[in-house]
Amino acid sequence: MSVKVANELLSFFADEVALGRALDPAVHSCNGFWPLFNALGQVSQTPHNRALYEQLYRCWWDLMTRAQLQQGLPAEQCYRAMAGYCIALNRLAAGDTGSALRWAILAHLADATEGHHLGTGGAEHMLRCSLGVPRSVVDRLSEAARAARAQAVTAGWKQRLDVVPEHLLSAALEGSDYRALLAPAQVAEVPLCPAYMTIATDSAINDPSGKALERLASYLVTTLPGWRPRRNVWGDREVCQHDVVAVEVAPTPWRLPDPGRCMLIECKNWSKTVGVGELGYLFARMQLVGSRLGVMMARKGLTGADDDQTGRKNADHLRSRFRDLLGAVCVVIDESDLKTLASGADSFRSMLEHRYEIESIGVSK
Repeated sequence: MSVKVANELLSFFADEVALGRALDPAVHSCNGFWPLFNALGQVSQTPHNRALYEQLYRCWWDLMTRAQLQQGLPAEQCYRAMAGYCIALNRLAAGDTGSALRWAILAHLADATEGHHLGTGGAEHMLRCSLGVPRSVVDRLSEAARAARAQAVTAGWKQRLDVVPEHLLSAALEGSDYRALLAPAQVAEVPLCPAYMTIATDSAINDPSGKALERLASYLVTTLPGWRPRRNVWGDREVCQHDVVAVEVAPTPWRLPDPGRCMLIECKNWSKTVGVGELGYLFARMQLVGSRLGVMMARKGLTGADDDQTGRKNADHLRSRFRDLLGAVCVVIDESDLKTLASGADSFRSMLEHRYEIESIGVSK
């Protein structure tokens, strides 16, 4: 019965999106939705069903995000707050406070951008009463979401990444309230939102300023539980500038391999490959801040990608010297890797760990 209910609910979502309506319980009758949802809620609370139905709630969340971004539908017609709230409930019941906190924040931001239950929603109640987030912090989240919604309404909602909850969460973690928004989690990574990742990747590739790529890098950092991103950070005496600095604030049982004090991410949305000079500059800045893990997020990859074997040899030599002498490792992520992440074929953490192992140890043959 439970599998049948789940399939019926997914079919309902798909039909609504196909009709250009998505899901809006406030203005659309949704006659078939609530009975299905109530039936699903009864079977999803048992421990052996939680993981299965969390996947369903994630599908619900992604489908509504896709409808909003790809079809340009208003957020109130793409109701996903309940899905995030159900995931938060499941994670809280499983004793995973960090994951519950993340999903409660996302659900609250969804409520605010959708214009539903602001100030009285279940997610806000969970944040303040169950998870102990100060009211002032919750209010600032609400204000940021309302401001993003107002801009989206003015712009007609067309592919507005800045009104998606994942985007708002990334921005909030860059602010001064970050400690109230992070807690130790019992998971190694947070699954990417495919709909958001797809549109954000396309935006990053087509933005010559590189700012969209930095925002995408910031979002990827938030999929590492307990990690906080900061963008456009100026170093001591403003002698150098870092595109994205990632710091582990709430450690989990699954630590990233030896990142040092922080992880530096350099973003290069260039139409050409990145040369040895830029790579060396990243290593130098890693030394200054005590980082042993860097990421060169370069759209076209490193020099040598276009049959420039001398450039490739020099780049590989530089990386090996910093690895052997200082224990510093630089992972390279290019446009094809970002598309792989967007497709769901890999995760950011898995990609980092795999590339780190190759750089620091070698490859199996």
